[in-house]
Amino acid sequence: MPTLPRGAARLQKIWQTYRDRGFVVLGIAADKGDLSPVSDYADRIGVDFPILFDPQGAVRNQYEVIGLPMSYLIGRDGRFSGRIVGYRDWSSAEGRAIVDGLLDDY
Repeated sequence: MPTLPRGAARLQKIWQTYRDRGFVVLGIAADKGDLSPVSDYADRIGVDFPILFDPQGAVRNQYEVIGLPMSYLIGRDGRFSGRIVGYRDWSSAEGRAIVDGLLDDY
């Protein structure tokens, strides 16, 4: 089974809600070898936000990933606003408030 987080469907939901305001979700798949299971799984659960493949771990190393799943909050200006290790329900009221705050700041 690919390592798409259990929250991928919720990320999809929050992305659909906010993408017209410039919100972007990028998934990073660190799987090695055949990447078709990741694509197949994303298709099966209805995820259509971009998923980048990082089998050599370049992104993982650059962003100092210390656990999975991991979320990074980066503003439109490219400034790092924070990171969250572990599962987060971005479609919850708390998650939406964070996203609203980031979008309102720019």
